[in-house]
Amino acid sequence: MQKYDYIINGSGASGLMLAYRMAKDSFFDTASILIIDKEKKTSNDRTWCFWENGKGEWDDLVHKSWNKILFDSHSYKKSIPLQSYTYKMIRSSKFYKKLWSFIETKKNISFIKTTVLSVTDTLDGAFVETSIGRYHSEKLLNSIDFDQNFTHQEEYPVLLQHFTGWFIETKKNHVPSNVSITGEAYDVKEEISDAILKLNELSKILRENRMKNGAISFDRVEVKFNLDNHANPVGVYFKEAKEANKLIEEFMLLANRKVAEFIGKNNNQPSNKTFIYRVHDEPDVEKLATLQNIVYNFGYKMDTQTRESTTESLNKLLKDVHGKAEANMIETLAIRSMSKAVYTTQNIGHYGLAFNYYSHFTSPIRRYPDVMTHRLLQHYLDGKNSPKQEDYEVRCKHTSKQEELASKAERQSIKYMQVKYMQDHLDEEFTGVISGVTEWGVYVEITSNKCEGMVRIRDIKNDYYIFDDKQHAIVGQTTKHIYQLGDEVIVKVKNTDLERKHLDFTLIEQ
Repeated sequence: MQKYDYIINGSGASGLMLAYRMAKDSFFDTASILIIDKEKKTSNDRTWCFWENGKGEWDDLVHKSWNKILFDSHSYKKSIPLQSYTYKMIRSSKFYKKLWSFIETKKNISFIKTTVLSVTDTLDGAFVETSIGRYHSEKLLNSIDFDQNFTHQEEYPVLLQHFTGWFIETKKNHVPSNVSITGEAYDVKEEISDAILKLNELSKILRENRMKNGAISFDRVEVKFNLDNHANPVGVYFKEAKEANKLIEEFMLLANRKVAEFIGKNNNQPSNKTFIYRVHDEPDVEKLATLQNIVYNFGYKMDTQTRESTTESLNKLLKDVHGKAEANMIETLAIRSMSKAVYTTQNIGHYGLAFNYYSHFTSPIRRYPDVMTHRLLQHYLDGKNSPKQEDYEVRCKHTSKQEELASKAERQSIKYMQVKYMQDHLDEEFTGVISGVTEWGVYVEITSNKCEGMVRIRDIKNDYYIFDDKQHAIVGQTTKHIYQLGDEVIVKVKNTDLERKHLDFTLIEQ
C-alpha cells in the first residue's frame, strides 16, 4: 500500500483545477500528491461558460465570447451591451491540455489511470480502494460520486457543478444562427412556416395510418463517433430520429409508394408492366419463435398466431424495450427475425411498411435502383412499351447483392471504430448486458457505448461453467450460478484486436 500526503479522486474540472492550483503554489512543492481517474481526459467532451470583468487568466483558452445580450423574436428585437463584462466560453480540450502540461512538470505529482472502487475514512486519513491497488492519504479530495448520500449530509458543503436549462420553443418564424444551415439567423415567410407545420401534421397522420395497417416501427439508435483531427474516435454518441427526420421520412415513403402504384396498378388491378419493386416478405416462423422464447425470459410476451397479432406484438415489444439496457439486443434480434428486403420485378408487397406497392424512387443520387425507377417512369410517361422483365430482374439481383455487401461493410466499419475507441480504455470497468451466449463464452454489450465483446468461459475462474442452450445461459457446475442472456454484468477490457475487429472482456465478479 502506497501513502501520499494528498490524494485527488477524479481529474475532471474540479479535481484538475485543484491539482493545478496546488502545482502553482510553492507550499505544496515538498508534498506527495496523487491524482486518480479512470481516464486522462483530452477531448472536447464539454464546455464551460462564465462572466468576467475585463481580461482574465483564461483568455488564451477562450473559444468564443459575447459582449451583448440579444432578445430577438418575430415582433421584438433589442440588443443590450454588457458594459465592462464579457460572457466567455472555454472548450475542454484546451483547458485539459494547459493544466496537464503544467502539472506534469511537477515531479511530486503523480497520475494513476484506474477505477476508484471505494473510499474509507479513518482517524488517520482515508483509504482509496482501486481496481489495481490500495492507497492511503492524510487528506483526500474526492470529486467522484459513489452515491447520493452526500446531498443529504450537512457536515461538508456541497457544490453543484451542473445545472439544468430550459429550451423555450415557439411557433414563430425566426430561425436562429445555431440551427441555421448558413450559420446566420433569418426570418421565414409566414406562408412557408405554416406549410411546414401543416406537412408535419400530415406526416403524423400518415405514420398513424401506416401503423394501423400493420407497419412495424424500427426506430433504432445509430452509433456515431466524435473524431479528432487524425480521424481517431475520441467519443461515442447516439443519433435518434427527431420529428423533422420523421416528417421527411413519411413523405419519402409516400412518394415511393405512389410511384410504384402509378406504374404497378391499372384500375386497381396489376398492370404487369416491368418495374423495380422494393419487397419485404413475411417473417420466418422459426426465427419468430426463437425471438418469442428469448423475450419471454425478459418478461415480454408475443402473440404470433396471425399477421395482425404479430405486428402488434412486435411494435409493443419495441416500444416497451426502448431506452432499456436490453433494447439494442432485442431490437437486433427482432430485425434478424425479419426477412431481408430486396429489389425484384416480382411484386409481393412490403411487409414491414404494410404497403402493397413500394419502390425506391427518392434517392437516385446514392442508389442505382432509384435511377432505374426514374428511367422506367420516364419510359412509360413517354408512352413506350414494357421492356423485358428478365433483363431488369438480373439487375435487381445484382443491386440486392451489392446492397447487402454495403450494409456488411458499414457494420464492419462501426465495429472497427468501436474496437479502436476501446483501445484507449484498457483495464477500465464498464457496465454491460449479456447480448449472446455460446458454448465458448458470453457476449457482453457495454451499455454506455454499445461496444460488444466476449468473455470467454475459460477466463471465468470462480467455477467451471457449462453452456445451457435452452436457458440461453452458462451455469456454474459447483455454485449453480447462472449468467443468462440479458443479465447486467461488470466487465473490463482485456484485449483489443483491430484486425479481427474483436474485443475480449474480463468479467468482474460481484
